[in-house]
Amino acid sequence: MYWGLVRKNQRHYFWYEDIQIFNSDREYQLAIEHSRKLIPGLEGIILEFQSKLFKALDFLYRTDEHVEKMHLKYFAKQHLKTGYPQIYKKLATLKQPLNKQEKMELFKEVAGVIEMIKLKAMVGEPLKGRCQLCPKVRIREEGRP
Repeated sequence: MYWGLVRKNQRHYFWYEDIQIFNSDREYQLAIEHSRKLIPGLEGIILEFQSKLFKALDFLYRTDEHVEKMHLKYFAKQHLKTGYPQIYKKLATLKQPLNKQEKMELFKEVAGVIEMIKLKAMVGEPLKGRCQLCPKVRIREEGRP
């Protein structure tokens, strides 16, 4: 039996912090479709910091695909800020002055987590958090307007 984010198993209650509950299959499908559309934005976040760390390779990323990734990056960052606050804080830390070794280690960690988030979205787990492009879903009870 479920009560929001708490589940009762026999006599014990368990708290689920990362569970997402959808009211219908349509709501889930909208969320996963939206998440998959933001995958290029997540890639754009990685490219942004990668090009700053490896300035000599920056010219390789100036393509139409690169522009699309940079455009969606803003909305992907909104999902990171609201759904993955620890990663968002580490992204902010990457913008601060750090020595090259520290910056490289932090970049590897953040890029690894973002890659995992991308893979989860690809296989059917919607992004956590919200952005301005998130579909607004309202569920009506049967027989009510």
